[in-house]
Amino acid sequence: SQPPPPPQPPHNHHHHHTTFMDRLGSVKKKKGGKRSRVSSGVRESSFRHTFGGTRPEKLSFYNLKLATPNPRSIRANANFCVVPWSNGVGGFAYIDLEKPGKQKDNFPFIAAHKTTVLSLDISNTESAVVASGARESVIKIWDLSSHCEASPVTAPVKELTGHTSRVTGLNFNPFISNLLLSFSGDKTGKVWDLEAGKEKLQMTGFQGDLICAEWGTDGSVLTSSKDCVMRHFDPRASPTAAAEHSALHKSKKGFEVAWLGSECERIVSVGWDMAKREVALWDLKKMDQPLSRQVVDNSSSSLTPFYDDGTGLLFLVEKGTLTHYYEVTRAVPFLHKLSKYSSPTTHSASVMLPKRVNNVNKCEVARFLMVDDSRIEVASFSVPRKHNTLFQEDLFPPVPSGESSQSLLSWFDGETKPVLTISLKPSGVKSVYEVSAADGGRSKLVDSQRREGKTKEEIDTAIRVQEAAPTTISKGPVELYSKGWFWNGWVPSYLQIKPEALYCFPGPDSASPTHVLSFSSEFKEAIVSASDSLNLQFVVNDLKSLSLLFKASSQIERDLWISSLIAAHKSNTSPTPVISVSPIPDEESLPATEFTGARPFGYLEIFQPGYIYSSWKRNYLRVNDRDILDVTASETASSILYEIHLDKILACFVNDYDLRTFTIATGARSWLLKSNTKSSTKEWVSRLEALRVHLQSLQNEAGGESSKQIASVADVTQHYLTVKVGIFSWPKKKWAVSSGDTLLLYYSQSSLTPDLSFNAATLKKFIIDPTSSSPTFSIHSHDGTYYHFTAANIAERDAYHLWYTQATVVNQSNVDISEKLGIDLSLLSLSTRKLEGKLRGVLDLIDVKNGKQPVLVRTRGRRKLKSFIIPPSASQLNDGNCFVLDCGKTIYQWNGSSAIKHNRAKALDVASKIRMKERGGTSTIVQIEQNTPHPKEGPFWEALGGRPSSIPPRSLLPKEEDKEQFVVSLYRILDEAVNLVHEGKSPTHRMLQSESCYVCVRGGEMWTWIGRDSDQDDRKLSFVVAIKLQEAIVGWTSWARVNEGGETILFKENFSDFPGDLMISVTRAPISANTTPKKEQKPISIPSLLGMTVPTYSNFGDKDGGGGLQAWRIENYKKYPIEANGHLWEGDSFLFLYQHRLGYQSLSVLYFWQGRKSSINEKGTAAYLTKELDDLLHGQGKQVRVVQLQERPHFLSTLPPTGLVIHKGNYNAESLKDGKTHIFEVREEGAKASLRTLEVELSSTSLNANHSFIIVTSSTVYSWKGEWSREREVSHALLVAQSFSDSLELPLEELSQRDSVSHIFPGLLVDIYAKKRSSPVDVRMFEVNNASGVVEVVRIPDVRQTLLNPRKVMIVDDGARVWVWFGPGSKIIEQKWGLMTAVNYAEFAPHLKKTGGEVQVTLTYAYKEPREFTVLFFGFTEALFPRGVSAGDVIEEDGREALASYNKKSFTFAELTAATLPKAVDPLNKEIYLSDSEFTSHFKMSKEEYERLPKWKREAVKKSAGLY
Repeated sequence: SQPPPPPQPPHNHHHHHTTFMDRLGSVKKKKGGKRSRVSSGVRESSFRHTFGGTRPEKLSFYNLKLATPNPRSIRANANFCVVPWSNGVGGFAYIDLEKPGKQKDNFPFIAAHKTTVLSLDISNTESAVVASGARESVIKIWDLSSHCEASPVTAPVKELTGHTSRVTGLNFNPFISNLLLSFSGDKTGKVWDLEAGKEKLQMTGFQGDLICAEWGTDGSVLTSSKDCVMRHFDPRASPTAAAEHSALHKSKKGFEVAWLGSECERIVSVGWDMAKREVALWDLKKMDQPLSRQVVDNSSSSLTPFYDDGTGLLFLVEKGTLTHYYEVTRAVPFLHKLSKYSSPTTHSASVMLPKRVNNVNKCEVARFLMVDDSRIEVASFSVPRKHNTLFQEDLFPPVPSGESSQSLLSWFDGETKPVLTISLKPSGVKSVYEVSAADGGRSKLVDSQRREGKTKEEIDTAIRVQEAAPTTISKGPVELYSKGWFWNGWVPSYLQIKPEALYCFPGPDSASPTHVLSFSSEFKEAIVSASDSLNLQFVVNDLKSLSLLFKASSQIERDLWISSLIAAHKSNTSPTPVISVSPIPDEESLPATEFTGARPFGYLEIFQPGYIYSSWKRNYLRVNDRDILDVTASETASSILYEIHLDKILACFVNDYDLRTFTIATGARSWLLKSNTKSSTKEWVSRLEALRVHLQSLQNEAGGESSKQIASVADVTQHYLTVKVGIFSWPKKKWAVSSGDTLLLYYSQSSLTPDLSFNAATLKKFIIDPTSSSPTFSIHSHDGTYYHFTAANIAERDAYHLWYTQATVVNQSNVDISEKLGIDLSLLSLSTRKLEGKLRGVLDLIDVKNGKQPVLVRTRGRRKLKSFIIPPSASQLNDGNCFVLDCGKTIYQWNGSSAIKHNRAKALDVASKIRMKERGGTSTIVQIEQNTPHPKEGPFWEALGGRPSSIPPRSLLPKEEDKEQFVVSLYRILDEAVNLVHEGKSPTHRMLQSESCYVCVRGGEMWTWIGRDSDQDDRKLSFVVAIKLQEAIVGWTSWARVNEGGETILFKENFSDFPGDLMISVTRAPISANTTPKKEQKPISIPSLLGMTVPTYSNFGDKDGGGGLQAWRIENYKKYPIEANGHLWEGDSFLFLYQHRLGYQSLSVLYFWQGRKSSINEKGTAAYLTKELDDLLHGQGKQVRVVQLQERPHFLSTLPPTGLVIHKGNYNAESLKDGKTHIFEVREEGAKASLRTLEVELSSTSLNANHSFIIVTSSTVYSWKGEWSREREVSHALLVAQSFSDSLELPLEELSQRDSVSHIFPGLLVDIYAKKRSSPVDVRMFEVNNASGVVEVVRIPDVRQTLLNPRKVMIVDDGARVWVWFGPGSKIIEQKWGLMTAVNYAEFAPHLKKTGGEVQVTLTYAYKEPREFTVLFFGFTEALFPRGVSAGDVIEEDGREALASYNKKSFTFAELTAATLPKAVDPLNKEIYLSDSEFTSHFKMSKEEYERLPKWKREAVKKSAGLY
C-alpha cells in the first residue's frame, strides 16, 4: 500500500480542471456542507473486545494425577494431548480430546521410562506419534494409535540414542512428518529422521539448559537457554548458531522466545526487568534495540508466549491464574495491550491448540489447555460479533492443515516448501467479505489496515486512495520542461518505464523517444522538485549531470512516478536474451538481409516523402537486444538515425499493392519499407510481428492481463474507403488499415501520418444494417462525431464489422459481465441435475449414443463447409443440402437432390467421424437419396415425425451460403467471474483452458465445456450462464455438456482447428452398398511380424552430436539453467537446446525430456517453455518430446561421454552425497546399441548377471560386472563409475559377479539373477489390439514397462521364449488372438532356439509377472503399478494349454454360473455357450426364438434363467 498523501495545497484559481486530489476528497462533508470531525489518532482494532472464559467442568478433564515440571510440559495436537503422569515412575498420560469429563480411576497411562519424564511432544501431522524423554539419555518414540484400556501400549516403536545426558526438550516439526528436534543436558541439540531412526544434524554452542525451542516455517530453530542467550540456528547449514543475542532482558532468570509470524523475521521475548515482568518484540535483522518493550506487571512467575499468526494476537500465559493478551501490528508502537483473563484455578502448564479445532460459529479465536495437578481446564477466547451467521474471515484466515508439507528427503536436501493450509469456512456459509456492510459484511482493506495499526483517519484515506489511484505506474502523460533558443516552457510528453531504461516520447503513439536514461549505466535518482510551489514537479537526474524536469497532474501521481522509477532502478531486470544470433554478414558475400537469428538485420529502402519529390533511401536496420529497431546510415555507422520501439507498433504488414513493400504502423506515424525480394519482405514482417506480439504479451502478463488477446499480422485489413464526416461534409477517399483494436485512415497508401485513428474500445457505436445490400457503415466516436463509410463491396464492409466485433471482445475479455448478463446467483444453491432441468433442448450424449434421442445435423456451403444442429423434424429438410441423423446404432445421411458433391462429402465426413471416433466403428451408416426409395428409410422418417408430402427447395445457393457470417460466442467462467473472450468467426481450440469452464453459443446451438481442473463452483455457474443465455434465444435451441478430452464431433465443428478434426473422406460411398462395409478379420502373418522394424529417427543433419548443448530444469512453472552433463532425475522434466552448424545455416533442436514420475504440471510447463523458447528462435527450432527410456539416438549423441544417467527422485545435484547406497544399471539396447545408466531400486534382487551395475556407497564406488554383460556395457559402466568417483572424491573398486558383495549390503541377502540369455537378439514386444473392429498385432518400438498397456494383450519375444501378458482390462477376443499369435510365432520364428521339440510359450498376468519376465524391462519397478495395487503371487501358465481352453465352444450351465468363469466366456453373453438342450431346458425356448426377441426382453429372460 502507498503512504498517506501529503496535505492538499491551496487551490490554484488558474487551474480549471479537476485534479486527482480533488477527486480523492481529503475532507468528508455532512449534509448541508458542514465539515465533520475526523477521529484523530484513535487506532482501529477488530480485537479490542476479545474476552476469555473457562469452559464448563463437564468439558474439562479431571480425576487425573499429573506432574508438570515446567510450563511447557503439556503438548497437544488437534486430537490428543500428552502430559507427564505423577505415579513415582516415568509415565505420561495420552488423552483423547473428544472424551472430556471425569477420567477413570485406573487411567491407562504409558509407563515410558524408569525416571521422571522431563520432556514430551506429540506430532501435529501424525496424531498418534509421541516422543518422550527422561533423565536417562534415550528418546523413545511411541505409536499410540491402538492404545486403549483393554490393550495398552507398553513398548516404543523406536529408541533413539545419541545424547549422553538427560533429555530436556523435544519438538516435532509441526509442518513435516517424522522430523524431531531434541535437546539434552550434554549441551547439544539433535535433529532426527524418524523414518530411518537416525540422527541427521546437530546443534552446538549451548552454555546452559534449554528453556524453550521453536521450529520456524523456513526450517530454522529459535532457542532460549538458562545462560540468557537467544540462539537462531539453521541446522541444515551449520551446527553452530547463525546468530546469538544476550541481554534481551536485564534479569538473569532467563527468558522465553517465540516466532511472530510465518515470515520468521520477528520474534517475541518475555522475561524480567529486574523485579518487573516485561514483553519485547524484536526484528532479527536489527537486534540492537527492540521494536517495542512493555512492562506486564510486577509478578514473579514465568510467562509463556503463544502467538496466532492469523489474527496477530499474542497470549502470555503465566504459571498461575493470569493470561495477558495483546495485538501485534506492523506499525509503531507494534504492540497493543488488549486485556487480561483470570482463570478460576491456578495452573502450572499450558498449551494453545491448533486453530482448526476452534468454533468458528462462536468466533472462538484461541483455545488453551491449562493444567494443574488433577485436571486440565479448557480456556477459550472469543471476539463478539453481531452477525454470527456469517463466516468471520478476518478472524479465521487459512490455517495450517496438519498435513506434512514435504518429504524428509527433500527437507534434508535443503528444500523448503510452503506450509499447507486449509480454510475453516463452513460449507454453504457466506464470508463477511462476500456480503454488503448492511448485511454484516466487512472490508478487506479496512481489516488489513487495522492489522497494520493504522488510525481511523489513515484508514479513511487509504480507502479513498484505493478507490481513486493505482499502486504503480509504468507509462502515462506528463509535461517536460524544454529549453529552446527563443522560448522555454512545458511541452506535453509521454513517459514509459521499461526494465532497462526510462523512455520519454513526444506522445503516446510515438515509437521514437526524445530521451533515454538507462537504469544500469545512466540513471541516478528521481526526487521531488523543491522549487515547485504546487509540489507537482519531479526531477530525474543521470550520472552525467543531465536533469530532466517533469510535471505530473497530482501529488499522488508524482509520488507514483518517483517510487516506480526507484523500484525499476533497483530491480533493473535483464533484457530478453538474444538466442543464436549470427554475426552481421558481409554485404558483398551474403544477401541484404540475414535471418539466422531471432532478431533480423540487414539493408532496406525506406520511403522519404518530400515537399517537391519523394524518394527511397537505403539504410541499415537491426533489432537490438532491447527489442528496439535501430536505423543507421550503414552497417558500420555508429550514430543511430532513429529508433522504433517494437512494443509501440500497432501492426506490421505486407502491402497488397506491392508485395515487396511493407508498413510499420504506429498511432503517430508509419514507415514504408521495401526489400529486394517478396520472400525477404515476408520474412521481415514475420520476424518483426512475432517480436511485437511477444513483447505485448509480456506487458499484458506484467499488468495482470495474461489472457488478453493480441492482434497478429493475420488480423490486418486494408482497403480504400470513402469517408464522410457528419451530414454536410464532402466525402473523401482514405486508405484504411485495421489491426488489433485500432483503425487508421491515411490520405493515401504512401502517406506516413494517419489523418484519423479510432480505438474500438472508445467507440460509442458501430452501425451497420446486415440486411442491406449497400456496403455502408457508420462509426459514432467517443467525442460524439458520426463518420459514414462506404466500402467497395459487402465483403469489405463485413470485414470491418468483424474487426469491430473481435476488437470489442478483446477489450472485454477480462471484464466480468455477470452483472451485465443479470445472472441469478440464487440458482447456484441448486444441484447440477436441477440446473439441467431448467435448460431447454438438453442433449444427453449417452441417450444420443444409445439411440434414445435422435440428433439432426445440416451441412451447407461450398468452400466454407459447416455443420449445424437443427430441430429433429422433417420440415427442416430441403433439396439443396445434406443432412445427418444420428440414431445411435444407425447413422443416416440424407442427400438433397440438388446437393453438390462438396456438401455430400461433408455430410459423409461428419457421419464417418461419429461412427469411427465416437462409436468405435460399431454403428452403421445408411445413405438415402431424396428421390430414390430405400428399404431402410422407414426408421429415418419415423425419427423425424413422419415423411412430408414435399421437400422445399434450398433458400440460398452454395456460394451465398459461404458468405453467411456465423458468429460464435465463447464465454469463459473462471474464479466465479464470467468473461466474453470471443465473438466472431470460429475460435481456436487453444482458447479452452483446463482450469476454466466455457459456454459456446452458435445460433440456437449451445454447449458447456468443463475443464478437467475447473472448480466445482465454476462448473455450476457455467450452467447458470447457459440458462441466462438461452433466455435471449427465440425459438428452438439445444444444449449439451462436454468434458475436456471427451469433446464430440459436433462440438468441434464450432472451432477452427480442433486436433483430429481433419476430413476423413471426401468421397461418397456407393449407393448400392447402402451401408458402410465392416472390416474383414484376416489371419495374423508371422513373417509380417518378423519383418516389422522400429522407426528410425532423424539426426537433423548432425553426424556427431558435436554442437553446443544448454539445459534447464523445470520447477514451479519456470526453467532454471543447469549443467548439461547428462544427469537427469525421473521425478522432474528438463529442457535442452542443441545448436550446430549445417553448412552456412545454424540449426537448433529443442528437446523436452519428461521423467516417468514427473508431475503433469511440469510436463505441461516443459512443453510450453519449449514453444516459448522456439518463439525466441522465431520458429526455427525443431521441437522434440523425449520420454524417459525412450530417448532418440540423436539426443543421446548430444550428451557427454558418460551419456544419460537417470537418478531416482527429484533434482538434487548432491543426491549421491546423502550417505545412502545407490545402485545404477547400465544397459546397451536398441537399433543403434544405445547406452543408458538408470538408478534402480535398492533391493536384494537388483543385480542381474546379464548387465553391468554401479554401486555407490558412502565410502566407495564399485563397478560391478555381470558374468554375461556385453563388452560395451562393462566399459561404459567403468567410465560412469570413474566420473562418480572423481566428483565424490571416493575410491573406485572393480568387482565381478564372483566377488562377494555382502560387505556392500550388510544385512541384505543378495539374490543375483544368474540365468544367461539364450540369444543376443534384442527383445521384441507386440501389442494385440481390437479397437478397429478386427484384431491387429503391431510392434512396439521400445520394450518398456510404461508401454505395457493394461487394457491390451502384449506378446514379448526374449530370443528364447515367447511370453503372453494379459492386462486386466484386455478383451477376451484379444486374449484368444494373442495366445494364437504367440503359438504360431513360436513355431515359425527362425531365431528362436527350440528345446525339446518346441519353443516355450508362457502366459503371465499384469502385476503377477515372474522375475524372468521383469528382467527384460529396463528399470522394472512396482512403483509404477497403479495406486493401491501391489505385486501378487507369480503366475506362469503354459500358453498352448491356455489356448485350448479358449477354443472350447460349449460350457455347461454349472460352469457358467460358477463363482469363477472359464477364461473364454464373455460375461455379457453367457447364453451363447450353452448347448441347445441345456438352453431349451433353462430358457424354455429355442435359441432361434430367443434371438427374435427385442433386446430388452432378452435381458429379462436371462435374469429369470439366472445367467444375467
